[in-house]
Amino acid sequence: MKIVLRPSNPDLRSAFSLVETTIAVGIAATVLVALIGLIPVSLDTLREASNTTACARIVQAVSSDYRMRDWGDILQQQQQGASRDYCFDAQAPG
Repeated sequence: MKIVLRPSNPDLRSAFSLVETTIAVGIAATVLVALIGLIPVSLDTLREASNTTACARIVQAVSSDYRMRDWGDILQQQQQGASRDYCFDAQAPG
């Protein structure tokens, strides 16, 4: 035996009402505004992270240079008053 459920009113069709559509559009707009508001924060975080990475790479390059040299050379350079110049671009050691 099959039971067939039919709507009580045959003229009613399954569709979204205006209120449901308005609520859905409102929720979508709120989410989009929140996501767009996060863009400046994420760009600032990205800029700060890249600066921190560049600083770490500079420190690593200078310290590795001193680790690879002989202490006698470093002390002689300091006694002569000569300094070694390091050049870095926007991406740190170059």
